[in-house]
Amino acid sequence: MVTLFIAHNEGEFSFLAHLQAGSLAVRSGEWVTQGQMVARCGNSGLSPGPHLHYHLQNGPHLYVDQGLPVRFSMFSVTGDRIAQASIPAAHCDPVHRR
Repeated sequence: MVTLFIAHNEGEFSFLAHLQAGSLAVRSGEWVTQGQMVARCGNSGLSPGPHLHYHLQNGPHLYVDQGLPVRFSMFSVTGDRIAQASIPAAHCDPVHRR
C-alpha cells in the first residue's frame, strides 16, 4: 500500500493511503503547500477500487499514535447521504479497521 504522512504544526500528522503506485509527487522532508498535488488517488494495498484513506493523528506512527478529530473549513456534498453503513464495523476485516 502506498502511503504518505504530512507533518503539520502543533504535532498533527495527516495520513493518506491507497495512493497510486509511482504517483508520489513529493520527497521525504520536502515542504508542501495547501492545494499542492502530493500524489494521485489509487487502489494500492488491499483495496477493491480507487479511493483515498485519510485521517489525522498526533504522531507519525500509524499503529501507535492516536487519531485526532478532523475539521474541514470548506466542502461540498454530492450524491445521496448514507444513513447507515451496509456492513457494521464489528464485521469488517481487522486488516482494514484502523
